[in-house]
Amino acid sequence: MNKDNSRKTILIVDDTEGIHRTIRRILFNGGNHCNIISAMNCHQAKALLEKNKVDLVILDINMPEVSGLEFLPNIKKNHPEVPVVVMSGECDKSIISEAFKNGCSDYIVKPFDISELHYKVSKLTNMIM
Repeated sequence: MNKDNSRKTILIVDDTEGIHRTIRRILFNGGNHCNIISAMNCHQAKALLEKNKVDLVILDINMPEVSGLEFLPNIKKNHPEVPVVVMSGECDKSIISEAFKNGCSDYIVKPFDISELHYKVSKLTNMIM
């Protein structure tokens, strides 16, 4: 559980370390005072979701072993209150449609626009950025 209940916790799930660093930098530079935890795959993400109170998940679609689209229903089944922003380097309408059918709250295409990321995180966590 979070030790500091005043801070929101955002879980980033992506197999690329550079994406983790970029999202952290964007959120911190935008004045976001949140806890950011990271997982390099869906197995790590599942463990972190079980151990932490997470307020938002930013989930990559294209990952080895278990894809974000395969993992999304698990998140929504076990943590239905947690919004999920799905991200991908592709803008395939069928993938986006499937993500929304499986419960994602929003979708962002990589490389993402900084203001778009701020807006979506703020909207889903009710944080002013």
